[in-house]
Amino acid sequence: MLASDPGVIAVMKECELVVNALGEMDPIDDRLMQKHKADGACLLGYNTNHGLRIDIKLRTDDLQGFRPYPQLVSTQIHELSHNWVGEHD
Repeated sequence: MLASDPGVIAVMKECELVVNALGEMDPIDDRLMQKHKADGACLLGYNTNHGLRIDIKLRTDDLQGFRPYPQLVSTQIHELSHNWVGEHD
């Protein structure tokens, strides 16, 4: 549903953004997520090579369900912003 969300599509068209693949972060074996947790941060998604691939953490930490849809959309739009903004400062 994220790939067809009207708000996300509008942002992508307005900013001329392209994403080649949208995927789910592996909720168990994600080394990048584990590194950020060790640094005290919470990683909900990442953008590889300016939109070549965006991965989003869809599942809750206890793996019993999915994160709220508004949080997923917010994370996706945040990751899309990295197509033109780059890394965090």
